[in-house]
Amino acid sequence: RHFSLLAFPEIEPDTVCRIFEAVMRTTMVLQGFAGEVQALLESTVKATITLYQVVSTVFLPLPAHVHYSFSLRDVARVFSTMYDVDPKAYATRDSWLRLWCHECTRSFSDRLVSEADRMRFHHVLGTVLKRFFAQGYESLVTAPKLLFGDFLEPPGSANRTYSEVTDFEALATAVTAHLEEYNKVNNPPLALILFMDALEHLCR
Repeated sequence: RHFSLLAFPEIEPDTVCRIFEAVMRTTMVLQGFAGEVQALLESTVKATITLYQVVSTVFLPLPAHVHYSFSLRDVARVFSTMYDVDPKAYATRDSWLRLWCHECTRSFSDRLVSEADRMRFHHVLGTVLKRFFAQGYESLVTAPKLLFGDFLEPPGSANRTYSEVTDFEALATAVTAHLEEYNKVNNPPLALILFMDALEHLCR
């Protein structure tokens, strides 16, 4: 019998940054993102890698939460949505940074099981935002909740844009319309109560 031990060293942060910068730069140029947003590319990538490193150090897999295990897949998940958004919907610095904050929250914070851990992540995110973009989270995000979705258009709409939710009443109306459309063609129908926590969960 033979036994072989294979070890793969961790990729250096600078190498990871170069990989994601190359992919993002190509995408942003081809899709025609505004120059103001393209100028944020390097900082966006470095901030995401830094956030990933801090989260991996702070939130460790312990018996109470063994699923606290983060990898470069989580970093890729942050950018996977940012690759495909409509450049016209994110033509300003603030709109791009809010999108980045949201995707980081979805990729990292949604895995956390306690309110204390989520508040700790929020503090880490705010610190990274301040360091790389000289912007405070509270001044950037003024809405009660930071939510995004692509279902605000009427059911059957061919033009579904992934955008920030700023009108929560409109969000409830849109989701209700989609639910009613679903119930017309499915049996038994879904009888859902669309309270705010449910709407927030749908946006995830």
